Amino acid sequence: MDSATIRFERWIVVALMLAAIGFLGYLMADVVLPKTEASLHGAPEKPNFDFEALDYMVFADVPGTHDHAYALAYLKSRGMVQGYEEGTFLPEEVMDRGTFMKMLTGAKQVYPHRLRYGWCYPDVQGEWFAPAVCFGQDRGWLEGSPEQPFGPEENITRAEALKIALRAFDVELAEGQRSSVFADVGNDAFYKDYVIAAEEKGLLDGFIDGPHFEPDRAMTRGEVAEMLFRIVYTEMPVL
Repeated sequence: MDSATIRFERWIVVALMLAAIGFLGYLMADVVLPKTEASLHGAPEKPNFDFEALDYMVFADVPGTHDHAYALAYLKSRGMVQGYEEGTFLPEEVMDRGTFMKMLTGAKQVYPHRLRYGWCYPDVQGEWFAPAVCFGQDRGWLEGSPEQPFGPEENITRAEALKIALRAFDVELAEGQRSSVFADVGNDAFYKDYVIAAEEKGLLDGFIDGPHFEPDRAMTRGEVAEMLFRIVYTEMPVL
């Protein structure tokens, strides 16, 4: 076999590999997001989260006009969130702490194994959410003694979710003494610095507006997706 034939066959192999990669990309890109003028991924200025409505159903119960449609489409297209078997997401349903940790690790794109991260709290002992919870505990996202219950079935609150998520993504906190724009975020609140960091990065603009933050308010699945999307959108490398 001469050298010209060998080069030709190698070119054919490379072309087939590129075609295969392109086809896989096509199969995985089940949603198409419109271009926006928002700042992406770690830019110093505040991003713009004012997106246009999508012209397709993100989930069976999430039309393109839903408040959190863009966030869910973004996360879904990258495999960071999943819906239920019937194709729904239930965006208005309140989220519990165990599910929150599962969605958070999905947004971080880490998939801890149950054999290593399956047991860490008295009430986290090998359940489907255990690897996410125990991974978060191991990485310092969660505070508190492992001898105390985690409360996986309790509702996740705004204050808890924001603090855990910002810790998970290593978001830098503001230095010095600063006050929040929210009337119900006191200077002695355990979540104050995280709320201020989110304010300064624009993560709450048009999502959680004043005058009150309502730290103890339970978050819905759609709200959690929106919050995680905004953090991913600004803090992670371009995906």
